[in-house]
Amino acid sequence: MRLWILRAEKLWLAAVSPVQHTRTDAGFKPLPLPRLLLIGDDFSGDNVMEFGGRPPRRFWRFKSEGHEMTVVAMVPVRLQSTRLPEKAIADIAGLPMFVHTCKRVALASSIDQVYLATDDESLMGIAASHDIAAIMTATHHTNSSERAAEACQQVDADIVVNVQGDEPLVYPRHIDQVVESMIDDASRQVVVGITRFNRRNSHGDLKGVIDKKGRLLYASRNDIPCFYRKNDGPMWKLSFIVPFRKKVLQKYLEWKPTALELAEDNHFQRLPDNGIDIHTVEIEGAQVSVDTADDLEEVRRLMEADELKDSYM
Repeated sequence: MRLWILRAEKLWLAAVSPVQHTRTDAGFKPLPLPRLLLIGDDFSGDNVMEFGGRPPRRFWRFKSEGHEMTVVAMVPVRLQSTRLPEKAIADIAGLPMFVHTCKRVALASSIDQVYLATDDESLMGIAASHDIAAIMTATHHTNSSERAAEACQQVDADIVVNVQGDEPLVYPRHIDQVVESMIDDASRQVVVGITRFNRRNSHGDLKGVIDKKGRLLYASRNDIPCFYRKNDGPMWKLSFIVPFRKKVLQKYLEWKPTALELAEDNHFQRLPDNGIDIHTVEIEGAQVSVDTADDLEEVRRLMEADELKDSYM
C-alpha cells in the first residue's frame, strides 16, 4: 500500500492506493475537491511527500490544460511488416512480440489505457487472449501514425502516445519521461524520445539532428550529422515513444505524404513538413527495436535477463 500527501497552498491532500501501478481505471481517483485546481501554477515536486513510490501522474495533469488530462497509448501493429514479415507475433520468451510491448506500456504510470491498433483479425484474437484492448483499423494505412490516428477517433483522450509494436523492451520510465514533458508544456504538440547512438550504417534506425531548443530539425536513416571536418561523434537515434496532442494526430490523416517523408522512409517527417514542431526528450538506456532478424535474436537474448517481464508474465 502507498500513501501520497500533496499540498496546494495551505491545503494538504492525501490519497491511499492499494495497487503498484496506479491509474484511475485501476481504482484510484483524484480527490473531488474544487481546491485541487489550485495546484496549477503553484504546484511543484517539492510539495510532494512520497511514501513507498512515485505519486500518480494525475496529480499534476492540471498544470498545462486546466483540467484533468487523459493519456492513452496506441500500439499500432500489422502482420505483414516490410523488412521482417510477421515479426509482430515472433516468439520472445514465450509471448508474441507485440504482447510484450503492450504489457510494458501498461506499466507506465502516465498511461490510462493501452490499445492495440491493427487491421488483422488474428492479432485481435491474440490481444483478447492476453486481456489487451484492441481497435480494428482499415488496411490501407502505410505507417503507424496513420493507424494510430484512425484508432484514436474511437477513444476519449487529450494525449495519444504512439508506441510502435516492435519495441518489446520498452521501459515504462521512458514513456513517463517523454509524456511528462508534454504535460508540463502546453505548447508542445508532438514529442519524441531520443537516445545517444554510435552504430554506423544502421539503416533500420532513424538518426536525428536537434537544434538548441531541443527541436528535431531533420531525421534520416543515413548517419547524420556527417562530422565532415572531424572524427565521428555520437548521433541521436529516435526512439519510437511519440506522444501527440490528439487534435494534431487527427490532422495527420488529412495531410498527404511529403517528398522528404518518402525519400527518407520516415513518416514523422510529415509533421515538420506541415509546420508542426517535434520536440525531443533524451532518454538513457533505450534498448533495441526489432527491425531485422539480427535485432530479433538480440532482443531474445536481452529478454532472458530482463527483470521487468516478471511483472506481467
